[in-house]
Amino acid sequence: MLLKVIVYAYLSNVYSGRQMEKLLVENTAYMWLSGMQRPDFGTINIFRSKCPMRGKCYKGKSDRREIEVNHQANAFKKEVKELLWSEKGLKHRSNRPIEPEAVFGDIKFNHGFKRFKLKSNRKVKVEFGLVATAHNLRKYIVAKQASAKQMQVA
Repeated sequence: MLLKVIVYAYLSNVYSGRQMEKLLVENTAYMWLSGMQRPDFGTINIFRSKCPMRGKCYKGKSDRREIEVNHQANAFKKEVKELLWSEKGLKHRSNRPIEPEAVFGDIKFNHGFKRFKLKSNRKVKVEFGLVATAHNLRKYIVAKQASAKQMQVA
């Protein structure tokens, strides 16, 4: 049963065990493949790690992962860092607008928006429009609550 679910998930470009677990609850195709069983992501991941066909899915010869260093990318990063910290780079960065940076930081860190879920420029614009609208609504509600509090005090 798990093999069917995993193969179907891979064909649907779903590779996360947690995402597969979610689909087993929400998607009728996954429910049918699993016979209405709902294994958790841990069970799915254990099955994948002990799968006899694992060698077909992974490039590594063992269970140990290899970390490769891209020296060309590191050299490029070093060059960019030097340019950013040069006198010209510091002057350029000081002219950048500061206000939008705070908004993006608030959206990212305080409200947990780290990545776009949709893919295509049009869909990303719509998604960011919704995120920005939610941000502005939160600000509006806080301002309304503050003004209501002031009215009660006065």
